[in-house]
Amino acid sequence: MSYLLIVDSGKHKGRKLKISRDNAIVGRDEEAAIRIASQEVSRRHCVLIPTPDGLVVRDLESSNGTFVNGAPILRDTILQSGDVLTVGPMSFRLPGKPAARPAAPESEPDDQNLSDDDIATWLAGAGADAESSEISSSDTTIIPATMTPRLQPIPPKRKKEFKTVADEAADIIRRHYESLEASPNDEAADN
Repeated sequence: MSYLLIVDSGKHKGRKLKISRDNAIVGRDEEAAIRIASQEVSRRHCVLIPTPDGLVVRDLESSNGTFVNGAPILRDTILQSGDVLTVGPMSFRLPGKPAARPAAPESEPDDQNLSDDDIATWLAGAGADAESSEISSSDTTIIPATMTPRLQPIPPKRKKEFKTVADEAADIIRRHYESLEASPNDEAADN
């Protein structure tokens, strides 16, 4: 049993990948079946599992998430014909015509056509009206994920390194006094 994925972005756009292994890991790790050298991709980002029901995608608790058709996946997801899998900066498409998606009711606004000005106006108006009136269901606008900026992960703070245990203890005492908004000299003068 094997499936075909087509690279849908980047310099390898159009390249075909055959997924026939039991578990094809996608990630930055050198052991990954599909290796993506990007800091947006975890070492073991997700896994593609060929099954009789279709190609299953499972996120492996990646830092930035795995997306199918622009939506983050929270559990095992079977790719349908035409679906787009996005891992970091790379997108892959399962060949075929996209399955018919249920149409939105006509009473809902078409959020896909919102401009930056529409969003800015709505946000400015929402802040002013929030205090003066109750919020009703018509005050909510859903902004599709395709319009939101891709957030970069925040690097972890570097832990301060000390040359000696005494230096570290002195730093802990200094931070303690700062948290009490008193200096060590003020405490010593009181005694």
